[in-house]
Amino acid sequence: MLAFLVVVALGLGVGSATDAGAQPGTTGAAATPQLRIAIDDGHTTVAPGDQLAYTLTIENLGTTDVSALQVTQTVPTGLTFVSADASGASRPGTVAWNVDLKASATATLHSAMAVSATPPDLLRLASVACASASATGPPVVCATHSDQLPAGAAAAASAASTADAASTAAVANEASHTSWWLLGLLLAIVCALVAAVVIFGRRSPPGARSTPGARGGGRPPGAGA
Repeated sequence: MLAFLVVVALGLGVGSATDAGAQPGTTGAAATPQLRIAIDDGHTTVAPGDQLAYTLTIENLGTTDVSALQVTQTVPTGLTFVSADASGASRPGTVAWNVDLKASATATLHSAMAVSATPPDLLRLASVACASASATGPPVVCATHSDQLPAGAAAAASAASTADAASTAAVANEASHTSWWLLGLLLAIVCALVAAVVIFGRRSPPGARSTPGARGGGRPPGAGA
């Protein structure tokens, strides 16, 4: 995946990849070329021993030819330079090309590097490509490409595991609160039913009491005629 970075234009601060360099119509020897650059190695994850083939693409967005354009690529810790095409030359920590680019034209450069031993705490391996109007001038435009290293993959997996554990704990905690709430509701219902039975029992009229001789209208035993 091509990675486009924020463009730094001379005297213009930070801009987009479509406005790097001088604005249309700018004239004079100090005019900064309008350029776009990208770098890609076709990988997203790498490990020591991998061979990487980088592709750098530089586009002249202006209407003026650019001569002696200086294109560089960094060789960070963890990468070992193998080769470069065209006029690419290896320098300490970088690879450099000298490019002539006609108006509206695009140049494609290639480099090959090998992934060497990396620090155990290094999570990603990044290489930066820049284009400058001269060998001593500041970059007109830059882009970067980075790949995840084994330490980065382990850190990402650990973070995902921690997040999953936290989510599981939260679900269990919520389930526990729900269980206690249901138990409390059930006890409240039972208590209400018991209370209702007691109250209605107390309000019921006592049973009618029978009196001697009341049945059948008879007289009590031994009563005289």
